[in-house]
Amino acid sequence: MDSNVEEMQKRLGGLQISQKLQGQAKSFSVAEFLDLRAKGNQLFVHGDWKGAISCYSKCIDFALSSKQEIYKEAMDVLVFCYSNRAEALLKVEEYAKAVEDCDKALQLHSTHLKSLFRKGRALHELKEYNLACLCFRLALEQSPAAEEIKSHYEKSKKFNEENQQGKFNLSAYFLNGCRGKDIPEVSNYIGPVIIKKSSVHGRGLFASKEFEIGDFVLVENAIAVSGIYRRLTAIAGKENPSRMIDRLKQDTVEKAISCAMGSPRILRQLQDLTNSSWLNETDVPEMEAFKINNGSWNKFGENPENLHLNPFELRKAMEFNALIIYITQEEDNPGEPDLSSKGWVFNMKRITERCGFWGLASFINHSCFPNAKYMVVGKAMFIIAVRRIEAGEEITVPYCRTLAPLVRREKYCTQMGFRCECKRCVFERSLGPSFLKLTNEILASHRWLMGDLANGLTNVSSRDMESLVELLLQLKKFGADGEKKHLINASFVHVYYFVLSSAMVYVSVQVLSRLLPTSMEVAEAIQHAVPGSAASLDLFRLLPKVQMDLHLEKATEDGITIIGKQKARVLKTLVASKIDAVSQSVMRTWNAPDVKSR
Repeated sequence: MDSNVEEMQKRLGGLQISQKLQGQAKSFSVAEFLDLRAKGNQLFVHGDWKGAISCYSKCIDFALSSKQEIYKEAMDVLVFCYSNRAEALLKVEEYAKAVEDCDKALQLHSTHLKSLFRKGRALHELKEYNLACLCFRLALEQSPAAEEIKSHYEKSKKFNEENQQGKFNLSAYFLNGCRGKDIPEVSNYIGPVIIKKSSVHGRGLFASKEFEIGDFVLVENAIAVSGIYRRLTAIAGKENPSRMIDRLKQDTVEKAISCAMGSPRILRQLQDLTNSSWLNETDVPEMEAFKINNGSWNKFGENPENLHLNPFELRKAMEFNALIIYITQEEDNPGEPDLSSKGWVFNMKRITERCGFWGLASFINHSCFPNAKYMVVGKAMFIIAVRRIEAGEEITVPYCRTLAPLVRREKYCTQMGFRCECKRCVFERSLGPSFLKLTNEILASHRWLMGDLANGLTNVSSRDMESLVELLLQLKKFGADGEKKHLINASFVHVYYFVLSSAMVYVSVQVLSRLLPTSMEVAEAIQHAVPGSAASLDLFRLLPKVQMDLHLEKATEDGITIIGKQKARVLKTLVASKIDAVSQSVMRTWNAPDVKSR
């Protein structure tokens, strides 16, 4: 017999203890009790978290149903079982239940170190950073040299400050080129905003206080994110991208349901999504379901045991709301076959396409003349004010690439299921059929020239380029100066960029391009119509070095709208380098057209 068993038998007098377990009368000896605990430990070590939870639960039931004198003797074992079950619950992401088990262990042993540490970790995952810090500080009082506890304490402390102050230091991420390994973990932050009925579409997010340019309006970690790796060959047609995107959607739905099953707060957020079979469109949810770090993690009750979310209904609800699909490019894959001999015109690289869902951010409506922008860093979405936002004003972001003519923007919005009525769209519609005809001629000419380059032609026809420039010059009759000029130029940024960049390569284009707006004038149009777009920096980099230095301060100011208020050296690095990651994200609903990253 094991010495531990002998000791326990000795302490308990070798009694046989009977209990009713799962509705059947059974008899347990102390040896069987300790064997059950040992089995739970073994399952835990091997990663069978659910099996370990089951064993620890039986041990707890046994101890609690024992006679009073036996219960006192078995108290140490009971504390151990509660604490270890809490660790297993952490592994399966049932954080609320883990806190409950830690509390029960601490009721029996108020200074139990592992229970304090595990409770702090569970509270951190529940986004109760202030309470988590309290647990870690109590644990550090007992073990001041414990590096693991120190690390978790510093992380919760950082998250608590971010959540309270809305200040995020992303310097390392941007200075190192937005590499995946430098993606920081950040807290959620909700600025002075509220959900209200919107004149734009259904419900929207409104400012309850004033925001300055570069302020973080909202920072929110995704409820669920799914992702797959695929090579550029897949884009070229070896695998159907639409089927891959469909898998991403379904995976995101399943992960969101899994999160909701373990979190009443997330369940409430999913139920607040607008869908005809869920809620009336005029229902406005309370902000309480989205607020964290205020001790409200257990104020939503427990999820019913028989709760079943309908994946089909949830997917419909998600499709109705804003979702994000963002694309990042990884390093070259070592050892991959060289396909250049087979006519491929790109290097073999990996790209990751992810689909994510954010709860509160889903209430932000679209505008082609937005006052905010989004930036995705890892799983966190940053909503940044790109204009001064007054109290009571609705917060809007672009759902798709809005540096395009009205005809293309309307196509995007139609496929998303709405019509944009922002001042920019209203103005361009007022220009009438003649403007639409000119737009189509410019787009056709641009496609023709781009097709020549894609087909391997080493030069562009000076006559064709001259025709394109003549068409662009006709835009002046619709808006020669002021805001009208900026709004029109912003709709043809990709065409201007093509001509201006061609002028740097082809001598025949240089003279023609002098008749057009300069690259800085086009950048100003971008910052007026769609501030926060990194395309303004692309145009800045077309300037000669001497002119770059002259306009560096203005470009740095534009950088604030792109990445928010960051340290001056970070903004200068953003302008001077070729960081493209901040412009990789593409926001769209699942019904939107396939917009490829730049």
